[in-house]
Amino acid sequence: MKAKKIGIAVFMALSLVAAFSMNVDAAEAFYTCTIDRLGGANNVSPLAIYVMLSDTKASPTFTRMYFRIPNTNLNQTMAILLTALSSNIPVTVWVDPALASSNDRLIKQVYLEVP
Repeated sequence: MKAKKIGIAVFMALSLVAAFSMNVDAAEAFYTCTIDRLGGANNVSPLAIYVMLSDTKASPTFTRMYFRIPNTNLNQTMAILLTALSSNIPVTVWVDPALASSNDRLIKQVYLEVP
């Protein structure tokens, strides 16, 4: 009987640890943004390309926050971002601004907003 109580207590403790370790603040979603800055960091290999975005909502979720452009499809993503930047067109991106580091905040999808 005592072993059963200890087993249940251990199970409950592990369940609480698992529940509280989940990222409940995850805000991964589509955001319509303006591009504030676009560039790279030379101190890493391969070159890390970042874009600074600001949410365009009336009460923005984030402003002037850096996101990393993954190396997969880098040229295509850069083409979309440079077109948007040069034409002053907003972009819609699928990102998670709640992540702590700009290396973790990846642009997973990007679309031009057609006026």
